[in-house]
Amino acid sequence: MKSFQSSRCVLLTLYFLFLQHVAAIDRRISVEFMPNPYVCEGMKAGRNKGDSHISFDMANPSDISEELPVAVAVFNYKDHSVLGDFLYGSSLNLCDKRQVSMGKCTEEQLGHFYTDGPTSYEFLTYFLDGSQDVSDIRYDIEEDGYYCFVVKGYTNDMGGVVHFNNSYGRLPLGRYRMIRAYEWLIALHFVVTGLFASRIWKFRTELLRIHKIILILLGIMTIDTILQWSLHYAMNIAANNATKAYSIFVVLFAATRDIFTLYFLALLSLGQSVVYPELPPEQIKWFKRLLVLLFVFISYGSLTLMITQKANWSLFATVIVTYVYYFKLIRGFKSTIKYLKDNGQTVKLSMYKKLLWIMIGNFLVIVGLMIYQGYHIINYNDIPLLNVDYASIELKTEFTTVLIKFLAYAAVAYLWRPKETSYLLALSRQLPTDQEAVLEFSDNGLLPSDEEEEDQQYKETPKHKG
Repeated sequence: MKSFQSSRCVLLTLYFLFLQHVAAIDRRISVEFMPNPYVCEGMKAGRNKGDSHISFDMANPSDISEELPVAVAVFNYKDHSVLGDFLYGSSLNLCDKRQVSMGKCTEEQLGHFYTDGPTSYEFLTYFLDGSQDVSDIRYDIEEDGYYCFVVKGYTNDMGGVVHFNNSYGRLPLGRYRMIRAYEWLIALHFVVTGLFASRIWKFRTELLRIHKIILILLGIMTIDTILQWSLHYAMNIAANNATKAYSIFVVLFAATRDIFTLYFLALLSLGQSVVYPELPPEQIKWFKRLLVLLFVFISYGSLTLMITQKANWSLFATVIVTYVYYFKLIRGFKSTIKYLKDNGQTVKLSMYKKLLWIMIGNFLVIVGLMIYQGYHIINYNDIPLLNVDYASIELKTEFTTVLIKFLAYAAVAYLWRPKETSYLLALSRQLPTDQEAVLEFSDNGLLPSDEEEEDQQYKETPKHKG
């Protein structure tokens, strides 16, 4: 069932991108990685000139002087080629006496950036030597686009922050569009959850435990989607301590959703309710232990990324535990399907085969998205990673992944929906009643030996608990 979710590595990467965008409206510039610091962001023009604009603020403007001046440029990314290769730290077109003597710029442009040719959009450049008030200088956005801010001569002690002020609110354009996308997704969640709940009520006398678990899972996914939407909405209005605290709650709830989802997959893989009315506690114990570890690692890693925007050891630990968990899931499905085949349980085997097709389809779509994203990164290798499409990159990658995961679980809910024959199917003669039946899947260890597998046997099958 690995395909139902991307790797925890991908999950944490998305959390990192998400939380990075949370603070993206106020981007701090740094010379940590290159001599020419720059930040870029998608901007949407307002109805009136000046509704959307880019400004620059410094915590310690006194650090700027005639001996330590700072040159600034603001421009649309489409014009970056006439400015110089600012992405990789190469020399930019900065006017000095040598450039003046070569006729590339004039003495009035000394200290300013200049372009090698005409620009398609407004190009703003200014020179700071300590006497100017930078808060009064701003770049007005008159057309939607991807805009960049670059400086020369800046030091981290100056505490510079670039403000990308969009007229609609505080979110970047791509993240702002996620609000409407989540609204549609919430509606889909309510429809699917409502339909499944109606089946629960209609066939309440035929319910199995797995039906109740699916309803709980759908409810958790619906609540999580509402929380994600509300967090985007809150961040678009204001970025304050209350919003940050709420984002921590949303991240922890998302981790809880993932853990419960993986627990549900474990029950499916072991045949809960459909193959066996109830699973022995010892058979599920190792899944539970791994899930506890995953919750700790995911929560710690996500919160660390939120605060420091830096990955730590928990990312590696999460990936390792996740793959161990998926390994056990695959073994569980393999054992259950083999048992159904060996015992000629055609109806239940058909359900699991359809489940496999859902898994394969989900996996292929996710792989297709990864290839699509890789193509864009290669095809546009001269622009910042994951900023290929400033307006819809989140919709094409993050939201599409969320949508695919929802559709996969909706398909599982439909496949395992309550019917008038659900209870009879679970208690049919296809139900294993042989007390000597040997389980081929054991949870006596992370990697049980063949001898342990042969020794593990079912005791008398517990009665159905509804």
